[in-house]
Amino acid sequence: MRETGAYIHVPSGNKETEIVVTGNQQQVDLATARINEILEDKRKNTTTIAVVVKKSLHQALLGPAGDNLEDIMDRTGVSVEVPPADSSTEAVTLRGQPTQLVQALTDVCIQIQTAEDNLKSRTPPQETIGTVSPVLAPQDDQQAKEKLPVCENSKIREETKTIIHVPPQNSKSDVIVITGTKADCEAAQQCLMAIEEELALKSFKLTMTVEPRHFPKIIGYKGVVIKKICDEHDVRVRFPDDRHMEQDQITIIGTEKQALAAQNAIQAIVNKQTEQIKVTMTVDPKHFARIIGIKGVVVKSICNEHDVKIRFPGKKDVKDQITIVGGGKQALAAQNAIQAIVSKQVSHIIKDIS
Repeated sequence: MRETGAYIHVPSGNKETEIVVTGNQQQVDLATARINEILEDKRKNTTTIAVVVKKSLHQALLGPAGDNLEDIMDRTGVSVEVPPADSSTEAVTLRGQPTQLVQALTDVCIQIQTAEDNLKSRTPPQETIGTVSPVLAPQDDQQAKEKLPVCENSKIREETKTIIHVPPQNSKSDVIVITGTKADCEAAQQCLMAIEEELALKSFKLTMTVEPRHFPKIIGYKGVVIKKICDEHDVRVRFPDDRHMEQDQITIIGTEKQALAAQNAIQAIVNKQTEQIKVTMTVDPKHFARIIGIKGVVVKSICNEHDVKIRFPGKKDVKDQITIVGGGKQALAAQNAIQAIVSKQVSHIIKDIS
């Protein structure tokens, strides 16, 4: 993954189920968080909707040997499930990505309308609601993910007993067609206008410049920190990927108030990182065990209490050097805590000798 510098092995067969990430700790943490973000985005954007179709029209929707349905699924990548002939259920279920569901739903509606016309059944009066908004007929994948109210569409159809036809993604039209009685069409139009207004409020976007070295801290282990910011402020936060030229740009989307609050939260993390200092103290290695404690309990307690990182010397480091990294006051406080442990240990040794 170019943006993180880590090497990622993605399984190619059914027997492999693990994604292997290789690199230094920072690269691995950043890559893992990015992978989790992508998987979560995929999971969230997989939507299920149900369309009530008269039982008499199910066969027409399927087509000869299921050809019509198979054609819709092949072209859109959406799973379409029609209840068995001996079932009393009328609902046809569609599952897939919102942008794909738009086209699949449009094709299903066209098939239903064609079948009704062929059967010369009564068709409720149709009203074309002029330009509701381009927001509801997104022009690219990203807009579709952000703004297309597929779930709300299904709910509106059920509540108002209408059929709502949204233009396909690649269509230049921004006209939404609502089919039903006049009263039902007007009710559905009001619902769509309310959704449009809500989406407009939540579409405020701001961009902040942050050095990429701060990204791991902002994201946190397994994305915990950034998820908390998104949940608390009800926003979406995007980090740069390979398609972006500016690798130091973070984008925040939500209402203006929420986006600004999230920006402040991220900036606070950056400021805290920027203000960090490194303190090196000389300690006789014979005291390390006492400083670390059983299973690392003591050193973990110091790190958590003072919000610092403590590193003991490795094979190539000076053997009696302990490094503390954190905010100025926190790092010095952690140093004092370690020094207190050492002093106490030394005093015990002196007492034993005397």
